[in-house]
Amino acid sequence: MCRVCYGFRNAPKSSDGALAYGITHPTQIFSEIKYDSYILCKYRSVKAWYIAVYEGIELIEIYKVPSSILEEKFQQWEIKLQTQESINNPKIPMKLVKKGEIVYTKQINTH
Repeated sequence: MCRVCYGFRNAPKSSDGALAYGITHPTQIFSEIKYDSYILCKYRSVKAWYIAVYEGIELIEIYKVPSSILEEKFQQWEIKLQTQESINNPKIPMKLVKKGEIVYTKQINTH
């Protein structure tokens, strides 16, 4: 398991579902600070990402997102990397993350 990080940053190298921590943000999550062809290759090799959504420090949701869902974004980054060495602070839209399977959601007390 990786240490707490922003989005996918410092995620483990396992191809069996790396765990990534999302940071509260209304429309997108953060990825690597600097993203290059090597990192793109690493991201594509992961079978599924677990992306957690927090409100402050409170865990709200966890999504299991197969790399196939993120391929749309990977392709956009790949095109950019043909004309530049790296991409600074790329982000992944939450609407893309939400196409994955929700594996945890916070239970709300209605007492």
